[in-house]
Amino acid sequence: MKLSGVERGVLIAAVVFVLGTAGYFLEQQWSRGDYAVQTQTLLIQSEDTEQAGEEEEQAQELVNINTADAELLETLPGIGPVKAQAIVEDREENGPFTVVEDLIRVPGIGESTLEAMLEYITVE
Repeated sequence: MKLSGVERGVLIAAVVFVLGTAGYFLEQQWSRGDYAVQTQTLLIQSEDTEQAGEEEEQAQELVNINTADAELLETLPGIGPVKAQAIVEDREENGPFTVVEDLIRVPGIGESTLEAMLEYITVE
């Protein structure tokens, strides 16, 4: 098979183009310099840290003091089992709270306790 002059020129141009392109990309690869290695650190939490995170998550959701049981009320800052039970009993005896500030009527809850939990409670 004999190639004409035009075909031979096109073939040579194609070979030069392919070799030039390959050389360009290889040169780019070799001249990139240092490689950066990224690593990730696995953080393992202790049970205490996990419990604190769970309690914080629960407290971040607004707690309706008119419907919450004693266990949920205990997740609020400054509220332990005794105060939580006092809230439930007050609610049963005196009816629902109309505003969150009504918690002051519960024995053992003062201004500072109320202030600590204001951002976590509601009376929907």
